[in-house]
Amino acid sequence: MQEPEPRRSPPSQGEKPKHPLEAAREAVPSPSGAPGLSMSRRELAEAANAYLWHTHQRRENLDEHDIGNYERGSVRWPRYWRRVALCRVLGIADPTQLGLYPNRRRAASPAPRTGGTEPSASAMSGTVKEGTTASPQLPEDHATGSRAGRFYPDGASGPSALVRASVPSVLGASNGMLDIGAGGPGLPWPNHGHSAPSDHMDVRAVVGMTAQESWRHAAEAGGGVDAVAVEQVQAQVRRLARHYHELPPIRLLGELRQTRDMAYLLLTRTRRPAQTADLYLAAGQACGLMAMGSFDLALWDAAADQVRAASTYSDLVGHRDLSSWAAGTLALIAYWTDRPQQAVSVLDAAASRTRAGHQAARLQAIQARAWAHLGDADQVAAALRSADAYMEDGDDGGEAEDMAGEFGWGRSLHLACAGTALLAIGNADDATRRIRAALATAPHDPHAGMVPERARVDLAAAELTANRFDAAADALDRVWQIPVRYRRHGLTARMTQVSRALAKPAWRRHRPAAQLRDRIEGFVDEALAGRALPAA
Repeated sequence: MQEPEPRRSPPSQGEKPKHPLEAAREAVPSPSGAPGLSMSRRELAEAANAYLWHTHQRRENLDEHDIGNYERGSVRWPRYWRRVALCRVLGIADPTQLGLYPNRRRAASPAPRTGGTEPSASAMSGTVKEGTTASPQLPEDHATGSRAGRFYPDGASGPSALVRASVPSVLGASNGMLDIGAGGPGLPWPNHGHSAPSDHMDVRAVVGMTAQESWRHAAEAGGGVDAVAVEQVQAQVRRLARHYHELPPIRLLGELRQTRDMAYLLLTRTRRPAQTADLYLAAGQACGLMAMGSFDLALWDAAADQVRAASTYSDLVGHRDLSSWAAGTLALIAYWTDRPQQAVSVLDAAASRTRAGHQAARLQAIQARAWAHLGDADQVAAALRSADAYMEDGDDGGEAEDMAGEFGWGRSLHLACAGTALLAIGNADDATRRIRAALATAPHDPHAGMVPERARVDLAAAELTANRFDAAADALDRVWQIPVRYRRHGLTARMTQVSRALAKPAWRRHRPAAQLRDRIEGFVDEALAGRALPAA
């Protein structure tokens, strides 16, 4: 019996060359097993759909018409997960090898007022490596364990099972040397540097952890508790508070756990009231910072437990500012978990115990966001007026040194938080003014942390509300450069909100908007997966 001819013969001289996707598809034998037959468009679509469902529990509903559009060049840049699936099925490492590129031309279809051009190919490449822009890498295959790039999550909107499984093991690590990423042990990120960590920072991280091991051993070796041991624990807490946003959350949680445990150990060795008070305060601050680390990983129950512990320790030693900070953080957790009324109640209860000053301004600013979530514009305005007044009057008194770094409330944080509240209530113009002021203030604010990154995403959302697409895309330019390990929940949740705004009818036929939405999806997915990787 004569074998059937292949479905497509090689192009003759002068015939237009095949599209790389078509050539790659025809290089793969048909799954039917028929001799001499290459994979058809329908078979490729079915294989891609099966891969996405079995590996990532995602539905894309690709069909042969979609594959035909890609091979003819009618659609040059499929959605993110479609690119991932096509590359995986065809054994290709990069979608550009399949002839898939972002459309570099202006979109022909009418769109809301934008006043600009379409993003460049590099800007639309889907995912971003640390410090660069690049074509997306393929995810790890969950079934085989093989790797063709970074590990991607299963599409869950909250913390993935991988996050929940990996964090306890990190927090339980006994040696403290948390190796985050291939570049070395949890390299710090320079303030708003937007570039991958350097070799100099690698050395700094190693030297710093070596010093920490020395002081931990010295504290454990002594039979009693001297002033130096207590001061060392306090200094460690202050260091971690000041450099909170320079450390990846997983490494930060590990260091904080060890610092807290050292305070616990010293508490068992002393009954001196002054030392006991200092150590309880240090333990409370460590728990507070661990609450924020858990918050950054969207591990809400752990965050709430830690902040309640911080509140208990602050009450033991009568530290009102830490108690107020803990109440504000507990309200933030309620706000982010869709319980705004509970957030308002927590803040109302804390108001009478809070000294006038920056901590009071923080509580009022958070309350403005909760009222915005509830849709009460009048309460938002009233809370912001109070917050502004406390901020202007603010005197943190003698506890200022204890409330530095992540515990502080600087002007850029205040302006950005107010901008978020105004944006949530639909006041895009006032939100834009506040957010731009926050960005201008951040370089001079020691409490700024990652305010610029979050504020730029809020600014993009505000510009979209005003139908200014190009301004929104420009606002995100520096956000793409944030390394994966520093993409905390407050950032990625805001990016998801921008993505939802781009899916609204006003932008549905706007091709640059679809490309930007696709890129945001890759950015967020990569971040969710990166949180689950305590080691490379």
